[in-house]
Amino acid sequence: MNIDISRPFLWGAATSSYQVEGGIENNDWDYFTRNEQIRGRISLLTKQSRFYKGVRKVTLEPAGYGVRAWEPEFYLKDFERASNLGMNAFRISIEWARIQPEKDVWDDCAINHYKKMINSMRERKLTPLVTLNHLTLPLWISTPPTNFERKKYQKFMPHPIRDLP
Repeated sequence: MNIDISRPFLWGAATSSYQVEGGIENNDWDYFTRNEQIRGRISLLTKQSRFYKGVRKVTLEPAGYGVRAWEPEFYLKDFERASNLGMNAFRISIEWARIQPEKDVWDDCAINHYKKMINSMRERKLTPLVTLNHLTLPLWISTPPTNFERKKYQKFMPHPIRDLP
């Protein structure tokens, strides 16, 4: 395979807001990891059995403070390191629950913070790549059910609609 290096290409790093920023507690993933019934169900479904030999039991844990990449002290170091390594791109995701914590309510401080992050990337000659939805939803969009009851003849996993309480 020949690569034409005369044409510009992107080489960089990527982060996921929920995993690295920290302090995000109003989205569905945080809810899943803190709800004891959901945690217990995941743990039960992933324990070793005759169907799941050699698997490791899954224990959900909230992201908590992640690596604190929401704080300028940390994200600026990440951008600087990427630039020093010769990277020319950096992908971040925008945490929907952070910029719109409630329906019809927008957090201008969070939006401006993301703008500062993007400008910091540009100052270091990094092309910002932004993921608008990185698989997390604010709780006001979809509060997951908390109660699952196994029904007669139900398969191992609940049907997403039919088996809801």
